[in-house]
Amino acid sequence: MIYRLAVLLCVISFLPVPLASAHSVAFRLGRFAPRIDSSLWAENLETFTLARGDFDALAGGVELAIELNEYLDLAFGVESSSRTAFTSYRDFVRDDSTEIIQDLSLRTIPVTAGLRLLPIGKSHRIFPYVSGGAGFYFYEYREEGEFIDFSNFDIFNDTFVDRGLAYGAYLAGGVEARVSPMIFVFGEYRRHWARGTHEGDFRGFGSFDLAAHQGSFGVKLRF
Repeated sequence: MIYRLAVLLCVISFLPVPLASAHSVAFRLGRFAPRIDSSLWAENLETFTLARGDFDALAGGVELAIELNEYLDLAFGVESSSRTAFTSYRDFVRDDSTEIIQDLSLRTIPVTAGLRLLPIGKSHRIFPYVSGGAGFYFYEYREEGEFIDFSNFDIFNDTFVDRGLAYGAYLAGGVEARVSPMIFVFGEYRRHWARGTHEGDFRGFGSFDLAAHQGSFGVKLRF
């Protein structure tokens, strides 16, 4: 609860100026695919019945844009994705041959600010754009269920949590089409780079890879 409140306060702190000056607001929905490439991910891929695509999730977001000129926008965005993978130990089962199961979940909330470049401007009916910027990547990683104490091979129930903030950047490219003077539709590919440091119950695992690929479609309203 405290973590979610902190995220909400951080997002709200970004909004007053963009909201007051925004020329458009875009709503997007798509697929968020974490890269999962760090020591914790490597251990979990080896230990549990986890695959690289198991944390691919539906992501939704909103982006406010301030038009600096015909070819350049200043954009502020926030998105959220969450997914739970249901796993078991690859090489161990109970004495009665039943699986030792656990739920692994990852929630990511990027809060970003960047520039959007429109090479041919906004006056065409269909036009491409590229964008890039920096962001705060709030995350919560949780393991909950049954685990093995390898010192004596006892099975116990527990919950392990890591909540934190990573700093990162993104690059994106897309195509936008005008439906009416106020309504636009778009498709976009976005690449996120973010890396935090494990804290909480996962302290000692080093860096936490939060990089991801994202594809989305959406609607933009221009004021």
